[in-house]
Amino acid sequence: ISYIISKEGKSNFYLLKLKDLSVKEIPADIKNLTYYRWIPSGEFIVIAYNTESKPIKEGVNRIRSINDRDPSTRSKTHISMLDINSGALLPIATGLEDTQLLDISADGKKLILAQETEDYTERTFSIHKYYILNLETFTMEQVISDRFAGDANFSPDGESILVIGGPSFSNSAGKVIDKDKIPNDYDAQAYIVDLKSKDVKPISREFDPAIDGSFWSKKDGNIYFKAGIGQYTKIFKYDVPTGKYAQIDIPIDVIRSFDIADNADTGICFGTSADYPNRVFTFNIVDLSSKLFKDPMKNIMNDIKLGKVEDWHFTNKTGYTIEGRIHFPPNFDESKKWPLIVYYYGGTSPVEKTFGGRYPFNWYAANGFVVYVLQPRGCTGYGQEFSAFHVNDWGKYGLEDIIEGTEKFIEAHKYINSKKIGCIGASYGGFTTEYLITRTDMYAAAISHAGISQLASYWGGGYWGVTYSSVATANKYPWNAREIYVERSALYNADKIHTPLLLLHGDSDTNVPTHESDYLYSALKILGRDVELIKVVGEDHWVLDNKNRIIWYKTIIAWFNKYLKDKPEYWQFLYPPITEE
Repeated sequence: ISYIISKEGKSNFYLLKLKDLSVKEIPADIKNLTYYRWIPSGEFIVIAYNTESKPIKEGVNRIRSINDRDPSTRSKTHISMLDINSGALLPIATGLEDTQLLDISADGKKLILAQETEDYTERTFSIHKYYILNLETFTMEQVISDRFAGDANFSPDGESILVIGGPSFSNSAGKVIDKDKIPNDYDAQAYIVDLKSKDVKPISREFDPAIDGSFWSKKDGNIYFKAGIGQYTKIFKYDVPTGKYAQIDIPIDVIRSFDIADNADTGICFGTSADYPNRVFTFNIVDLSSKLFKDPMKNIMNDIKLGKVEDWHFTNKTGYTIEGRIHFPPNFDESKKWPLIVYYYGGTSPVEKTFGGRYPFNWYAANGFVVYVLQPRGCTGYGQEFSAFHVNDWGKYGLEDIIEGTEKFIEAHKYINSKKIGCIGASYGGFTTEYLITRTDMYAAAISHAGISQLASYWGGGYWGVTYSSVATANKYPWNAREIYVERSALYNADKIHTPLLLLHGDSDTNVPTHESDYLYSALKILGRDVELIKVVGEDHWVLDNKNRIIWYKTIIAWFNKYLKDKPEYWQFLYPPITEE
């Protein structure tokens, strides 16, 4: 077993021999180590390490590119090999470019290295270049140069590579929608690239689930994918000779990670379900069966009472099935009237059927709410035609589905109090909340976490804005698409907002800067509307500190208690009138 010990920013490697538990140190003093991989022979370790960001000239900071606005991008990753016998370091890629190791061939003779170069002549404003480094000759060959490439790994024989990329990869080799439509390039596809001929074979064009991980088995030569089917994430076997897909039977809603043995028919995975936390399963790659291996939360879950979770879908006015689910309170009584919380993301990612998490629907329900979670048009996992609705949308199609879904949900479930409906979303979902309440007054309360109120400001101000928008608003910019950047921004429609709105934001958010909430808060204050702005101190785009997360959760429930239950006491306890602070 290998492990590292780091001290004062430097790392050394240690080998633990299982037979006698003896330990051997390989002194290397690697500064800023980020990850390492073994060459299969066990003679070398491929290591990646970062250089420190270059110091800013005193008093000024010249920004050299769009990405350079983020100070962390000045730190570059470099690749070297460590000889475990001598401790000598052999540099592989240590130049000015940031270099990542993607894979090592099964025979240990070749590496896939990747570099990304900014280029603003076309979207996505960067070019991904893959190189094959031959460790016997130390020659390097470029095999991929593409704007829509993602991860890559070797075939078992080392003659091909599997590339994960958008439908637009390799001159739109993976695109299946109409020629005049722009695909959603966050809807990942799989391609096999022959290293000799450079031929590209798309293998998932007719496969609707969104690929999120892969393993090319040395045992049977087939490829195994982790892929999202809307709100579910499952493992699929791709039979290379026949080109057919088969799902492995694992009773988990969302598989987080998986691995497969190199020389056996066994795989292992862990994941969560809407009503149960992480469990570990093993599975067989021949008969596609599985069995429970570990259930670490079993004893705890025996003492927890949860409400049931049910799927609830509807067909929208354009004929598309919009999937969703209901989280019920543990003490649910259908004869009573219940307040409803509607949750959505609205962007390209579906809201997975997970337990707990940053937005714990089980806990919302346990506080006396029915929770409806839906997957509007534009998200991945339902095929390219469905996901393409995300491109140049920013609220048009997503909001139509959320409004129609809420109306149909209320109509279909008589136990819902139609006057006590709340809505909540975060990031793109926060944008969705803010724009949604400019379009309808059906919601009695709304919450936006890290929401975008001014699309042009986010486009240029957030560290991810330009990159994300190169797919989400393909070829559309503030100067040529006012119908998106202005008309669909809540700030320019603030006078239409009458719903009480809680704006939540990490005060150190670098993705969606806090001024996005400041803008809308200022506008609604001037308009005399019911609005609150709570900034979570020290948090970036996600609230990660445990103490901060607890008060954040409480704030959400207190807001909905105030407006959906007519119980303002909890809110007043957390946030008393200013004269009492």
